[in-house]
Amino acid sequence: MSPTTLAAGNLRLGTTRDVPRLAQVATAGFFYSPGFTWERKYHAQYPEDTIKSYEKHLAYAIRDPEWILVVVEDAYQPDENTKTGATIVTKPEENPVAGETVIVGFAVWHLPPGAKSIGKFVDEEDLASDNKPVFDGGLNRDRDVSLDVPLGAADAGAKEK
Repeated sequence: MSPTTLAAGNLRLGTTRDVPRLAQVATAGFFYSPGFTWERKYHAQYPEDTIKSYEKHLAYAIRDPEWILVVVEDAYQPDENTKTGATIVTKPEENPVAGETVIVGFAVWHLPPGAKSIGKFVDEEDLASDNKPVFDGGLNRDRDVSLDVPLGAADAGAKEK
C-alpha cells in the first residue's frame, strides 16, 4: 500500500527516525499530567528510562499499521528544556542548532477495526529496511512498579462483580 500524504505546512507523518525527538517531546509535555507523576515516580533519578519507555511506545505506534502518528515541526529554541520541569537527557548529536526545524508536538490515533485507512499511514522506509532500529524500553526504573497489575488480574476482578 502506498502511504497517504498529508496536506501540509508543518505537519507530516512520523517516522522511526523521529523517535528519539518524539520521546523528548513526550517527556516534556506529559510531565505535567497526573498520570506521569503517579506512574513515573522516579523520573528525576532515572530520566533515561522515561525517554526509552516513550521511545518504545512511540516506535510501536509508528510501525503498527492500525496507528497513525503525525508530527508538527517548528524552529528549535535552545532554551526549551528550561520550560519544563521534566529532566530531558540528550546525546550531543541529538542537540539541534537554534532555528533548525524540529518536532515540537505530535498526535496519535488508533484506527478502529476494519478502517479503510489501516496501513496507509506507515513508515515505508522502516518497513523496507533490513536494519530496523531497536527501541528496548529501558529498565523501567523510573516507574512505580507497585502500580503494576498482573496481566488479566484487572479483568478477573471485574468479572467477579
